[in-house]
Amino acid sequence: MGLYYPAISIAFDCNMPIASFFSSQAILKIPSKIEGEKVKSIQALVYFRESHGGYQSCFSFKNLKNDNRIDLFCEKKWSDHPIIFRGGNDWLGTVEGGILGDQPPVKIISLAPETPYQMVIWGHLPPHEEIADTVKTNFNDPIPDGNFSTFTFYEETKLNKIKSLRFKHAQIGVSTILGFEDKYMPELENDYNDIILEMCLRIDY
Repeated sequence: MGLYYPAISIAFDCNMPIASFFSSQAILKIPSKIEGEKVKSIQALVYFRESHGGYQSCFSFKNLKNDNRIDLFCEKKWSDHPIIFRGGNDWLGTVEGGILGDQPPVKIISLAPETPYQMVIWGHLPPHEEIADTVKTNFNDPIPDGNFSTFTFYEETKLNKIKSLRFKHAQIGVSTILGFEDKYMPELENDYNDIILEMCLRIDY
């Protein structure tokens, strides 16, 4: 198994939560002015938390203006495939289970104002690309728990396995846990666990 980084963090101060900038179709767009101040630059701190899709996938934000991708993380094995279940925590779609291999589970990315971005889930085993067109957060969990400090979801829908995630590297008032749903099989799944990220923004004026 490759190395993993369960405790890694980055000294990066956020000043803005991200949840309010997502549309109902899970399109992220940050305006050029916020409370009358012109936005000069936008950076996002992104932590990989878990992924529970059936394929071996990569996760990116696609710029809908030019189709360029901002690549985030790529799985190094199929996370939730019962045919190749390997025991222990190896099937959990987690950093600790080795899902990212040697990749650090945190990135800082730059975003442009007035530019729409959408999460895409894509890969080659087998070839696929799905748009994640809905998103839930710790403020409106897939399974409501009345606790804004946790994200509660179905880890495995068919087994009715429920899990709650707490913030791993919380910046109070600005960190958000986001679970994306790609609607690949909407009649079977609506679990918002295809990719789960923890994010916050630093906006300079």
